[in-house]
Amino acid sequence: MLGKNNSSFNSSPGNQENWMGKFKDSTKITDIFLPGTHNSVAQMGGDMAQCQSWSIKEQLQSGIRCFDLRFRRVGNNLRGHHGPIDMRISFGGVADQLEEFLKCYPTEVIFLRIKEEHTPDSKRDFKEILDEKMLQRGSNCFMWENFGDLDYNSEVGKFRGHIVAFQGYGANILIDKQDKFRTGDADQKWNDIYKHATKTRIPCKLYINYLSGTGADGMTFCTPSGMAFTINGKTLSYVHNFKPSVYIMDYPGSGLVENLIMKNF
Repeated sequence: MLGKNNSSFNSSPGNQENWMGKFKDSTKITDIFLPGTHNSVAQMGGDMAQCQSWSIKEQLQSGIRCFDLRFRRVGNNLRGHHGPIDMRISFGGVADQLEEFLKCYPTEVIFLRIKEEHTPDSKRDFKEILDEKMLQRGSNCFMWENFGDLDYNSEVGKFRGHIVAFQGYGANILIDKQDKFRTGDADQKWNDIYKHATKTRIPCKLYINYLSGTGADGMTFCTPSGMAFTINGKTLSYVHNFKPSVYIMDYPGSGLVENLIMKNF
């Protein structure tokens, strides 16, 4: 599937660097359409491990604001992983790209889910290492100072120029999530996505809708790219019916990201 590309799937990066600057500071984060990526650093490893073609920098430039980051503990370090596959990037390599972007576009907010991945090769606690890495960011430490402060009443103005956890790590917010990822049935996956995307919203609750999936469908196996090719196309066709949520994707196309962003305005 990676030989194919269109406006919803695996396109060249887009140009949506500062779209959050259009929001009033009082805009509730739970009322926003937020495009995101699943396994955001998984750019290699073959059909079953790779989930993205854009780098973190390219995702940011294209308008992605939510990142699903998976790290393995290795000694005192955190290495980007998808399962056993090392993605050849450390926490520091990811943080450098996030911070550089916010220096250029301080109106924006970056949201992270940081999750431990694969068997650890360290006796140290995962959160202990993560806290240490954040504190080592030197002059950019301020970007991480509100990392665990997201709650049901959070407004954009509080977090401009900062990096925030949207799930886990002390985020005190009610979540309604769809993440049925173990499937190769694109039709069933789409039904789950659409039902979640159009359901009645409860104020001050954060909705998270994973468009990603992989697994067996009868005698065949659907890869992340195979699922994304179908699901991303359907999402672009029906996004006009969607309601505010974090939308987490594999192999997004710049047209799909732009259409999700434009739903905010």
